[in-house]
Amino acid sequence: MTVDIQFQPRRGLDGLLVIKADGQLDVTISDELWHQLSHLLRAMVDLLTRTLPYASIPYFSQPGAYDITPEGEQLVLSGEYIPTARYPRDDLARTVAAVATRWLAYASTADAEHRGVAPEVAAALDAARAVLPA
Repeated sequence: MTVDIQFQPRRGLDGLLVIKADGQLDVTISDELWHQLSHLLRAMVDLLTRTLPYASIPYFSQPGAYDITPEGEQLVLSGEYIPTARYPRDDLARTVAAVATRWLAYASTADAEHRGVAPEVAAALDAARAVLPA
């Protein structure tokens, strides 16, 4: 299964993360992109190293959260605002790192607000790269 994540900037720091994979409903997360990416990267570290049994990703712009739960070699995303979807664990982790890398390139050419939050995403990306599968 190929997992793809694209980001779509909106107003200010807000934007969309769109996760697509064969056989799964598209998952669209609307929130501040830096916040989602940094939390997703930290969740990948915790789940790949089995530090936590699951990860709960809070929203920045609205109440609530969504969960990422391991099921064998898959990660299951579920929550109030998103459809439940299953992805291969290693593919999702690599894809989260790839979209964070692309967002950091975007943020480096954006306004000061984006550049101000970029170090948090960069630190989370460094931690994720240390545990990503080959």
